Amino acid sequence: MDIIRDLEDKQKNLISYIGKAIKARRQEIAMTQEDLAFDADMARNYVTELESGKRSFSIKNLYKLASALKVMPSVLIRNAEKAMLSEQIEDESFNSTDIFDQDMQFLEYSMNASGLSFVITDPGQKDNPIIYCNKNFEVSTGYGREDIIGKNCRFLQGELKEQDEIEKIREAIFEVKPTIVQLKNFKKDGTPFTNQLALSPLFDEAGELMHFMGVQTCL
Repeated sequence: MDIIRDLEDKQKNLISYIGKAIKARRQEIAMTQEDLAFDADMARNYVTELESGKRSFSIKNLYKLASALKVMPSVLIRNAEKAMLSEQIEDESFNSTDIFDQDMQFLEYSMNASGLSFVITDPGQKDNPIIYCNKNFEVSTGYGREDIIGKNCRFLQGELKEQDEIEKIREAIFEVKPTIVQLKNFKKDGTPFTNQLALSPLFDEAGELMHFMGVQTCL
């Protein structure tokens, strides 16, 4: 259970650092909190509480925030990851033309600093598809983002879809609870590996289930 608590702490840290990434981007483009009030749900109090850590972040609002900040959603999340790892957000361009360079810089940084590999899924959509993966997940599996987004995590199982541990995953999703399992998975090139998967639900500020986060460790 200590592993699960550690996982939950990491998830909370990542989500809280999204507020820091938002604030850094807003300051970079000289956008006021009033400018971010692009609808009733994104009024000044929301952004103020988000940036200060008094309000939790719902990933459902990520695309609205990213659009208002004129930046791709993946850039906000990656800068939140970088801030979580380094305890600071480095001064860098958020221009969409620099995204490839940012990805490569973050890949090098994250591989050296954490090795954290994870996906976020949306249980509100059919078959609970992956809606985000970090670069470490791509590297560890050999799959590119275009191969991952929109798929259920089971695509890593290849033909081994009857593993006993899979029932534990189904039970955890049904009961909305964290769990840790070990699965036989396959990389894109067919190489098998043992995946220790730590699955945990993510809730919004009202306590409603929004997403699941899966953190994978290759054993």
